[in-house]
Amino acid sequence: MKFKLIFATLLAFMLIAGVLVGCEAEEAEEAPTAEPTVIYGGAAWLGHYPAIVGMEAGIFEDLGIRVSFQEFGTSAGRMGALAAGQIDVCSTGSIGALGLMAADHRDFYAIGTQDSYATLEGIVAPTDIETVEDLAGKQIAVTFASSAHNLVIDILDQHGLDHDEDVELINMSVYDMITAMEADEVDAAVAWTPAFEQLRDMEGNHVLAHASDFTFFEEYGVGPGPDLLVASKKFVDEQPEVAEKFFQGFFEAIQFIEENPDEAAEYLTVLTGLDHETQVETLEAITWYSLEDQYEFMVEPGTFVEGMNMLAEFMVEHGIEDRPVNVEEWVNVDALPLD
Repeated sequence: MKFKLIFATLLAFMLIAGVLVGCEAEEAEEAPTAEPTVIYGGAAWLGHYPAIVGMEAGIFEDLGIRVSFQEFGTSAGRMGALAAGQIDVCSTGSIGALGLMAADHRDFYAIGTQDSYATLEGIVAPTDIETVEDLAGKQIAVTFASSAHNLVIDILDQHGLDHDEDVELINMSVYDMITAMEADEVDAAVAWTPAFEQLRDMEGNHVLAHASDFTFFEEYGVGPGPDLLVASKKFVDEQPEVAEKFFQGFFEAIQFIEENPDEAAEYLTVLTGLDHETQVETLEAITWYSLEDQYEFMVEPGTFVEGMNMLAEFMVEHGIEDRPVNVEEWVNVDALPLD
């Protein structure tokens, strides 16, 4: 009898424990799983607008991922963080990516290009400097090893001026250029959005040249430092489904911007510092590329990649990089949700 009592007690305990375990298992099944987080490296530059809008408009959230935005002041800093595994994805001015390619870094993929900004980068000067030729003997503010650096070298060359001998190029952050021009510390500046609009709109200033005047723009659609979407090789290889969701959301955000520029501008002005009207104007001046455009640009026939190779050769010719690269070796469009 004592044995039966002990056995019954043990059986009851096991049944209760089983029920509890079952409840816990059921609760575990019902508990929501944590959304995967993608770490994105960005800045106030227009190439990052889709990431910001995708976050603020809930586009990434609807796809079941969370995006964490980390701000970097330069493409070089962003690409360094990507190479070090500190971020998963970023848009970069292609100069930073070409630099890592030239150094044979193989820890990232070139995914695609999302925009063209031909009228949102350029050379700005006071109206008494009427032509590019009038820059001879002048001091020009420019951020070295940037798209603006490529632009001013090329534009000066097109107009018979040598960037080493005929002008003085002063290395300066685009944000410092505004104060420098206001104080007449420089004669001209080469900048990109949002500093470009602020310089352009200063009283007495005008634009001498745009990125659309760059040598390779007409033939290849490639400016002096086009935007390039890049991703960590480890991230794409180990989390392909998450990577696809991110790029799906990124290009959905582009469509949202095109269809709702006024609403998109509301998400951006805090970061860019532009007023609402100028922000909408900037959005409408951008040529946005769709998800479907990427295969043509990157693989078949790969016109963007070909233009990037030409840009790399240009940088070698002018001493900005040591050697040319074959950009196609870094291309991976399999990370995109293409049918």
